[in-house]
Amino acid sequence: MRRNVRIGALTIVLAALVVPVHPVPALAGGAHGSQPMLVGRVSWAQLEKVKGWQASYDAYRPDPAALAALRAVKGHYRIVVVLGSWCSDSRREVPRLVKVLHEAGGGHFSLEMYGVDHSLRVHDPAFPKDVLPGLKAERVPTIVVLDRDGQELGRVVETAERPLETLLNTFVAPEERRERRWKSQ
Repeated sequence: MRRNVRIGALTIVLAALVVPVHPVPALAGGAHGSQPMLVGRVSWAQLEKVKGWQASYDAYRPDPAALAALRAVKGHYRIVVVLGSWCSDSRREVPRLVKVLHEAGGGHFSLEMYGVDHSLRVHDPAFPKDVLPGLKAERVPTIVVLDRDGQELGRVVETAERPLETLLNTFVAPEERRERRWKSQ
């Protein structure tokens, strides 16, 4: 009996050494190091499961005045994000953006996120073709804010030079002024 226990334990140890470790199936698509690589259209529900993304979201404290200004927005804006789930810049900036949009609320911003591999090429037919030349990002994350007609209002590449909530207000302010003038005529 004791011999069978040793053989069973040895079999388990050997099997653990031979069986390769794979990324979680829901996050499959390849991996770089220990970071899963999400490719194609992705959601926050997928990203928050990637190590460090939820912590980045939780740690960010958006500026209350900038959030109030975003809540007062009247138009509708589309935000398209190209990110690398494996990228530290994406892990910093994208959760901040998601938190800003969650806290601003109001439904004035729609968010589309697309994961890329290390080629930085978007392989998703739903991706808006005019956002990136050749469907290839220069760096990730690339965050593009579009008006209701698909015209670009602003872009953040890799690192936001100011808080994202402030940049969003800067990007949409000219459009908001135009909307107010149009409605008052």
